[in-house]
Amino acid sequence: MIRDEIRKHLIAKGYTQKSFCDEAYIAPMTLSRFLRDEGNTSFATVERIAETLGCEIILIPKEKAGQPRIDLEDDFFGAILNCAVRYSIGRMSYMPGLVIDFIRPLLPYLNNKTLNNLERDIRTAGSHGDEKIDKPGWMRFLQQIQEEQRNREVTQCRTK
Repeated sequence: MIRDEIRKHLIAKGYTQKSFCDEAYIAPMTLSRFLRDEGNTSFATVERIAETLGCEIILIPKEKAGQPRIDLEDDFFGAILNCAVRYSIGRMSYMPGLVIDFIRPLLPYLNNKTLNNLERDIRTAGSHGDEKIDKPGWMRFLQQIQEEQRNREVTQCRTK
């Protein structure tokens, strides 16, 4: 896939294989092998190709290349987090702590809709579980969500 993008850039910028290799200071055979995905291309060579084309190449290890990516701002991901909160709120088990600990570091990256739903669900819940064990954790989490919301409001006011 990246090799196809590089080919498109070479053509769009009017390079021939020889002119590109001369400018990038790489051997034509090295470029050919890279474009055909034959052999191992050094990182330095990939950097020179990217630099000459004026682009950035982000290398992903092969073992991670096929893994799914999660967009933390996506509404569907937010809906899954909301489901987790709704499932665990009021339960007296390990689940509330697990859900809170999973979501807490993600708060700065979640969209406003998700934050608003999380805040509303926790604030309006009929029960937060055990008053001495579960409820304090939910209330701290609620405060952290509200703090993130306030931080965003201040940032939006400053940028207007």
